[in-house]
Amino acid sequence: TPVMSAMHHDSTHDLRIVGEKLKDVLG
Repeated sequence: TPVMSAMHHDSTHDLRIVGEKLKDVLG
C-alpha cells in the first residue's frame, strides 16, 4: 500500500541520516 511504502521510505531515510551522524561522530 502507498502508506506502507511511504513508511518504509521514511525509515530508510532516517537510517541514512543516523549513519551520516555516526560517521560524523566517529570521524
